[in-house]
Amino acid sequence: EVESKVTPPSQEQIKQFFDDNRARIPPQVTYEQAEPQLREYMMGQRIQELRESLEPMLERLADRLRQV
Repeated sequence: EVESKVTPPSQEQIKQFFDDNRARIPPQVTYEQAEPQLREYMMGQRIQELRESLEPMLERLADRLRQV
């Protein structure tokens, strides 16, 4: 369910990520070649961030339910 709440990165965000990390990407790899993997990576990062932000809230909710 978390995955459905995450907004996919825009082409501009992926391109910016590519440009910002160009030094870490092999020189023969073009943006067009890297774009699918970068999109997947960025989506994974966003999903992880959302899960981490929800975890404390879910823990508090579980604590309250235990008290009932």
